[in-house]
Amino acid sequence: MEADEFWDLCASVGQVCALSRAVPIFPQLSLVDPGVISFLLMEKINNEFLFWIIELDMTKKVLRSLPTLYIQVEEEEEEEKESARVGYGVK
Repeated sequence: MEADEFWDLCASVGQVCALSRAVPIFPQLSLVDPGVISFLLMEKINNEFLFWIIELDMTKKVLRSLPTLYIQVEEEEEEEKESARVGYGVK
């Protein structure tokens, strides 16, 4: 699958149109479905990096799932701690 074909496929779903056309990183082949590949797309917004998980069936040339925003566990824990501090008035 060529890059233009991939981005056209993503645009037809309508979900990925807002993503920058970044180079896919960390490709992983599925052990269960040999024709399926997963990878990340990285996007930088306001000095923060967002990672989108994409799963693509190369045999059928379809997206297996809608792009999903990857959130690191540490980020969630930091946000919870920060909101707890604000709630208790600790600065």
